[in-house]
Parts: sequence; structure tokens; C-alpha cells
Amino acid sequence: MDCVFLDDEAHLEETLPDLFDVGQVQMLTSNHCMLCSKLYNVSMLFGTDKQNCSRCGKSVCDNCSQAKVRLSKLEKKKHRVCDFCDSVLSNFKLD
Repeated sequence: MDCVFLDDEAHLEETLPDLFDVGQVQMLTSNHCMLCSKLYNVSMLFGTDKQNCSRCGKSVCDNCSQAKVRLSKLEKKKHRVCDFCDSVLSNFKLD
């Protein structure tokens, strides 16, 4: 049996929507990470350890938002997304 390796960048490009307006995403606020439930301390509330996912808007800690991905075919800029959205985007398949 032969193995077939897909070009990840080309595969992901096919699954992206033509447009995605990051400005329309409602950024949620919380005193804890919405993925791992880590409680933000006072320094994290104002520091760089707290992020918002550019795709779903959830408030997430640095550890739960390591990925930067493109969110549309037309925009080449990569945006920080949470681990959940990264998993959804990388596992999406077209019929």
C-alpha cells in the first residue's frame, strides 16, 4: 500500500472561505481561559498572556492560542486562533 502525502498549505487553501472579516468577530471577555479554564491573575489581565481568538472571539491563554493561520483565501495575513479553531480549520474536508 502506497502512502500519499498532501501538501498541507494547498489543502488548507481549498477549505478557506473567500472572505472572513475579523472585525465582525465579537471578542469575548472573561477572567479565565475559555478553553483550559486557567484563571487569569492581575498581571495577565493586562499582559500578553491573554489573547482573543480571531475566528471565534473566545478569551484564551497563551498556551491555548499558539497557532497563526490564514482565515480567508483573499487575505494573506495570518491571525492568531485558539487551539479549538486551529483543529477545526486543519481537519475540515470538502465533500
